[in-house]
Amino acid sequence: MSMYIKITENSFEAWFLNYFQQEAINRMAAYGVDVCGELTYYTNTSKLFERFRDEIWQLATKYSESCLGESLMTELAADHTTSSPAMLATDLVKAAAAYLSFSHQSQEKSEDDEGNQATRPS
Repeated sequence: MSMYIKITENSFEAWFLNYFQQEAINRMAAYGVDVCGELTYYTNTSKLFERFRDEIWQLATKYSESCLGESLMTELAADHTTSSPAMLATDLVKAAAAYLSFSHQSQEKSEDDEGNQATRPS
């Protein structure tokens, strides 16, 4: 994978599943989306957010409701009232990716993953 992403898919979920291999999805579910650096670059997250804005909002909301109650959306609104749109886009893309990583992770876990799982949506 390169630092800059290419988007040819028609949905964020399709892009996510085509772009990341299963091992990377499992790592994101276990340790957080920052383990896959492509989602830390504002250029990438802004591009994804511009293309899939509605879907990313929906997935980020699902992640927020299933994992954190409403706190994520409340926090994002408060944190980003004076910050850049790119920072907000990055946080929303990461929340959407977290939701998808939990939804699509392999049920097989390595010994290293046992006991180190991130909070999952229910």
